[in-house]
Amino acid sequence: MKFFRDEADMERWREQVEIKHAEFYRVIRAFRKYREIWTALASSSPTPGHAAYANKVAARYMVMEINACKRFKTCGIPILREIEEGRTLADQILAWRALEAQRFPRVD
Repeated sequence: MKFFRDEADMERWREQVEIKHAEFYRVIRAFRKYREIWTALASSSPTPGHAAYANKVAARYMVMEINACKRFKTCGIPILREIEEGRTLADQILAWRALEAQRFPRVD
């Protein structure tokens, strides 16, 4: 019985790791997009005051994006953190699971 509980715990842990990586990607992409939107608003704003405010908000999103990237780089699993061109996070997760299965084969 304990084996099956431990196996379920391991599966939940793996799922949480994958979810955290997906959340990091989503947050970084969102900060980048918001920064781009506010930068575009700054360049098309009608008054200098509006432009200054838009630039200030864009700078805030840039700082949040940089901080998120730094934190992800220090705590993310390399194979899940660095997605090659033309691949998705799901592809990387499958590759990571295959690598983990080779390193830790199942005991039957």
